[in-house]
Amino acid sequence: MVVHPNSGTPTDFNKEISNLVVRMAEENRSWGYRRLQGALANLGHCVARTTIAKIIDLSTRRVEIGGVASSADGLWMAQIARNLTDVVDGFFTGKRYLIHDRDPLYTKEFLGIVAGSGIKAIKLPPRSPNLNAYAGRFVRTIKESCLDQMIFFGEDMLRNAIREFVTHYHLERNHQGLENRLLVPLEITSTGTPVVQKRERLGGLLNYYYREAA
Repeated sequence: MVVHPNSGTPTDFNKEISNLVVRMAEENRSWGYRRLQGALANLGHCVARTTIAKIIDLSTRRVEIGGVASSADGLWMAQIARNLTDVVDGFFTGKRYLIHDRDPLYTKEFLGIVAGSGIKAIKLPPRSPNLNAYAGRFVRTIKESCLDQMIFFGEDMLRNAIREFVTHYHLERNHQGLENRLLVPLEITSTGTPVVQKRERLGGLLNYYYREAA
């Protein structure tokens, strides 16, 4: 699933465009970014595809693992919804939209809890990977770079691997969709000649190279 933050756009014009993009996406669930781009052009708005993606999807690429369960059901998902919408530290705090796939685990109770926190749920149409690209890409990345490379003996090992990968994803992995930058760039302050160091996670499966003051 993908959550959409407040747009944070600085002018009324940009807010109008943002609202228009969201409206078109809701009313035309099968449209991808380029189709939306063309519809906006018909109205005299020249909007880049990447801008449309940022309005609809997660502009920060931040990921939150809702939970891990060997057998998920409606009761478990309801608790996940309560955790995500917690007014103090819930991941959905300040969000306006929830874009989710058609998994039956998104029950009426789950969606009701989400709606009660002021978030509008948007169900994706069947076979629409372009509208769920960021979430789908993360799932593919964690599988290829981590989960498919390991053999897990117990749930604790799986939880630890996911936790380590998510930390790596947020702090140490370069993201092509963000011009190959880190999500959270680290500040480097050094007075001498910096030495290249390597930080290993999961026994060297995930590596991060950085400069440290000599």
